Amino acid sequence: MVCDVFPRSPGGPHTIHRRALAEGVVGRDQSLLTPAYYFSPAIDPMRLDATVRAAWANHVDRIYPCSAVQGRIDYLHAQGYVGPLWDLMHPQRVVR
Repeated sequence: MVCDVFPRSPGGPHTIHRRALAEGVVGRDQSLLTPAYYFSPAIDPMRLDATVRAAWANHVDRIYPCSAVQGRIDYLHAQGYVGPLWDLMHPQRVVR
């Protein structure tokens, strides 16, 4: 299962941090201003990969793994596009 942690999650955003500390995934002195990705040692990476691939197989609005389109991402970055790809899917109208 893949999940995002939002501030309204049960226990709040600090719950995942406490767990990552307890499991040694992040260090107590590690700055959280730099992104840290938590992967529970209890989850088999191969099973997670297979689960995500199966769940997203028929969804054109999802990209997994990102490496499958890395060339396109590099091109967009070279053109000055940064951030989430959905910014390109739904261009904002400029109000003047």
